[in-house]
Amino acid sequence: MEKPRAFFPSSKTFSINSGLTRTIAIPVGEAIFCSHITPRILHSHDLRNTGTLLNYSTIRIAYCLPIYFLIACNVLVAQQIAPNPNPAGNTISVTGNQSNDVVFENSGNIEISGGGALENLLLLNNHGTIVNESGGILIDKMKLNNRNTIINDNASMMITSVCNEFNATLTNDNFGMLNIGGSLLNGAAVINDNFSLLENDGCVRWNGIGTWTNRNGSMIINNHVFDELFLVNEATATIENNGNMDLHTFHNHGNFNNEQSGDLYIGSVFENHGLIINHGSLESFADFNQPATGTIFNHGFFKNSDTVLNLGGFRNEGGHFVNEGTFINGYFMINNGQITNNNVLRNNLKLEGNGVILGLLEDHGQIFPGTPPGNTGVMTLENWCSNGFIHIDIGGEFDGGGDKSLTEFDWIHVTGDADLFFNFNHVQIQLINNFVLTPGMTFEIIDVEGTLTQHNNGISDGDRVAVLGDIDVFVTFSGGDGNDVVLYTNPTPINDDLDGSLFMLANPDIGTVGTNVDSTTQVNEQDLDETGSTVWFFFVATSDGLMTVNTFGSDFDTQLHVYTQSSTGIENLNLVASNNDASAGGTLQSEASFVVTSGTIYQIRVGGFRAMGQTGPGAEGNILLQGNFEPIILGDVNLDGIVNLLDVEPFIDLLSNGSFQLEADINGDGSVNLLDVQPFISLLSS
Repeated sequence: MEKPRAFFPSSKTFSINSGLTRTIAIPVGEAIFCSHITPRILHSHDLRNTGTLLNYSTIRIAYCLPIYFLIACNVLVAQQIAPNPNPAGNTISVTGNQSNDVVFENSGNIEISGGGALENLLLLNNHGTIVNESGGILIDKMKLNNRNTIINDNASMMITSVCNEFNATLTNDNFGMLNIGGSLLNGAAVINDNFSLLENDGCVRWNGIGTWTNRNGSMIINNHVFDELFLVNEATATIENNGNMDLHTFHNHGNFNNEQSGDLYIGSVFENHGLIINHGSLESFADFNQPATGTIFNHGFFKNSDTVLNLGGFRNEGGHFVNEGTFINGYFMINNGQITNNNVLRNNLKLEGNGVILGLLEDHGQIFPGTPPGNTGVMTLENWCSNGFIHIDIGGEFDGGGDKSLTEFDWIHVTGDADLFFNFNHVQIQLINNFVLTPGMTFEIIDVEGTLTQHNNGISDGDRVAVLGDIDVFVTFSGGDGNDVVLYTNPTPINDDLDGSLFMLANPDIGTVGTNVDSTTQVNEQDLDETGSTVWFFFVATSDGLMTVNTFGSDFDTQLHVYTQSSTGIENLNLVASNNDASAGGTLQSEASFVVTSGTIYQIRVGGFRAMGQTGPGAEGNILLQGNFEPIILGDVNLDGIVNLLDVEPFIDLLSNGSFQLEADINGDGSVNLLDVQPFISLLSS
């Protein structure tokens, strides 16, 4: 990608300051192109001369390693390197300005150091060793054929601009800087090591074999064409692609950034142990393995045509992932973009997000619509086959009203068919944002436009799938427009609160029926140590007598309490009688007897047993409440139908021996004692 450049008149001399300051003489009228390339965190600037630069002093270019590259065209006024050929065992030391404008054969050693510069203007065949080190400059403007070893080391710069053929090792090491401006045919190994920078502005292609290794804090930037057999990006290293990269084998352990203008093609083997961020186009025709240490962020276009086994992280964030092969998610996958599946897409562990998946999703893991925890959303699937789990966050009742981004609870939109193999535990529900369930709520968590098939795998229509707070949550597979999955809470019974208590028939042959399913308890409600899920009934005594109430025939473990009320408010109830399990033995139902006074209203509470110390609902079920009333005349101890002096002697006998008779319990406290004397005298006097 062409970088912005600044244009200046020509110069006579300029200096490179890299710790070793040197001046290179430049003939007047020659073009000067000075470029530097820098990692992302710094700015880059280019200096190019296309005319005449009048310079009467020195132009200096300072750089901090490993930032700048110098590309000089027709810069050096230099002597021809010699001897030619350079025999094996002989070393040519380049410490000043030297060049080659002939066919040069090197079988020995060429060492460029101390700020020296070597410019190749024709053909340099290397069968020996070229070492560019200690701030040296190696510029190839025509053709460099490497048959043995080239080392660019220790803050040196190597620039190639036309055609190069490497069939032996090239090492860019120790803050070295290598720029490829022309073509490079690599038939051996290129190693970019120890915080070095390698930038390709030309065309890199493999020749028979070709291996590139980037490691130890180094960086490769590709701006044009990079076609190689084998590329390894090791941990702590970085590759940035702004052009076209075509790789046979790619092993990434570091950071790989495929920019918006970048195209990456992988043909055979693809392993990611590090981080890949794609803003451009990534197409894999390889067998792709991503272990737990690997993560891919796709913001652009990613196409898989072979097999992907994801054991790390795959995040499609606003991008488009096309699967033409097999994609198996074995760890976590986040989709906030679009996935188009034309073959096999299988989730074996965790899938989350607000994105769209076209094609068939096979789900054997867990699905989290939205972005958990706490951010509700909608996942859109075209066709879905699942025996996995769905996790639903509920923070309100609003489904978005057509704008999925506004939903207050998670749900899944299936535009085609859904084939579900859910069991009792497969629907996991969590309340968020302090939301509280109340009776009568509904949540359509799976909206199916096509056909919904729910295989009976341990869960059926109307089954309870959760208890949140003291509210039961049920599921139906025939909700919505008849084929949607809906969570709901039952409406509370009408007599859930004291103010809604129902009249009880005092007729043992008929009884009063009801339910405490989804009932609650009220604030300030009394006697709840072993009772929950309460409902209320009432009875009005039309005469004095004995009332017996029981829950025989109910289908759950009941608790029974009877109260009178002296003033308004549930906290002002007065307990008259209570019972857990009736004395008949072997029953979990309740029975209580109590004396009633004509004209008094009695509140009867039926609840479900709940173990001491527990919270939440009590036992729930269907209620059969029966009452039996026996009229009595209080004070008529001798049972002759009237209260008179003939009742005094038997009343005194009861007081003396501690026996009990209902007619003598004038104050109705369940015993005959001195507290009944004054009420008895009042009855005799009336």
